[in-house]
Amino acid sequence: MMKHLLLGFVLVLGLCTTGFSQNLILNPGNDEPLVNGEIPGWQEVVGTNWTQRCSDPTAYDGSCYFYAEAGAVGKLEQTIDLAAYANHIDNGVQDFYFSGYVRSWSQQPADESQIELRFLSEAGDELSADTLGPYAEINSWLLAEATMNAPVGARSIRITLHSIRHSGTNNDGYFDALSLVANEVPIECTLEVIMTQEGEVVTVEAAGTGAISGIYTINWGDDSSVENNNVASHTYEPGEYTLCVTYFDVSPPMGSASGTQGCFVEECFDIIIEELSIKCSVELTLVQNGNVVTATASGDGLTEEIYFINWGDGSLTTEASSGTHTYPEDGVYEICVTYQDDEIKPTCSATACEDVNIVTIGLDESNKNIAHLSVYPNPIESNSQIVFSLKQASNVVIDIVDVLGKSVQHIASSSYGQGTQRVNWNSQALESGIYFVRVIANDEGTFFKVVK
Repeated sequence: MMKHLLLGFVLVLGLCTTGFSQNLILNPGNDEPLVNGEIPGWQEVVGTNWTQRCSDPTAYDGSCYFYAEAGAVGKLEQTIDLAAYANHIDNGVQDFYFSGYVRSWSQQPADESQIELRFLSEAGDELSADTLGPYAEINSWLLAEATMNAPVGARSIRITLHSIRHSGTNNDGYFDALSLVANEVPIECTLEVIMTQEGEVVTVEAAGTGAISGIYTINWGDDSSVENNNVASHTYEPGEYTLCVTYFDVSPPMGSASGTQGCFVEECFDIIIEELSIKCSVELTLVQNGNVVTATASGDGLTEEIYFINWGDGSLTTEASSGTHTYPEDGVYEICVTYQDDEIKPTCSATACEDVNIVTIGLDESNKNIAHLSVYPNPIESNSQIVFSLKQASNVVIDIVDVLGKSVQHIASSSYGQGTQRVNWNSQALESGIYFVRVIANDEGTFFKVVK
């Protein structure tokens, strides 16, 4: 699984199994020597002459096989204890696989071999049953097999070999190479991965569950890795990498009691480390004389450098490392300088800002032509009114400018007489934001801040 993330949380599930446990049947091919004429590990249920047969035909595996000898019907049984699998059985996840080989003597009608499989409760009650056969194969050994899910509550399984005679004097339904194994129950493992990146440094935190003996591996994708550690950080060089976190079980098989081991879970991510950007910085120094402010900027880190000084009152930006500006109105203004190496797509940009408090009380007002500039209402509505006073008749230009000093709407360009003037303003076309009303009478200008 591949994830194209630089910050993420991932949950992965893994299932693994080793196959089968050991054969649970005692004396599965009837190759052990008879004890007082009886077959070790097995009980005669019908017929008392069950014995070994070792030739004519040849055994499928080993030296001998099961043979009921004379008698119309023969039944041989073995009951196998399944208590070691109780937890898995009662959780409904334990399967068993049975296999065996059957054959009959070459005659017509042929004798039959049949295998009965019964799951029993702890009290001996039958919970489920499967019957394989009957078979009457006379030319070769025939495989009989079944996979069975043990019913909840099963504590044993009874295997019955059932031989049925149809002709002749002997009961020639043969059995060999019997096997009963517990299918390995898959282990379910989970893996949670949290990955964070700060520049070229990537940190991984992994948490896995389910393994008997879990091991973590973090492969950073650049020929370096961390073994048996679920939390680690790594510093990359610029480039593209595939980071993989694995969690797996290294415990050995646990034998017939469980036999489970082994899950393996892996989660991978694409990591992109950009080239380190250029680092630059700028300092701003202000010198104030009444309502006149001089700003000086000093930048560091760039060879091709550009400065922009924004005076904070809606006036035009100064494209230089220093400049002087006169504020016509009282107020606190934020002066900012931007230092960068390209006007459109800078590789580095730094900004510094300082506040300046303008108080014009005590300044010479005798030459001011424009006074009492205001806007009603403010915040403005679609139709507002600009009000100002002129000490003398003047040619007046009224514009609306944005915070960068760019004119966004022209209101008037006309001659006005002495006294209070009222100009209607339709601001419906403007988007919401902060603007400045700029009024210039002859060569004198002033601003008023409005909000929409």
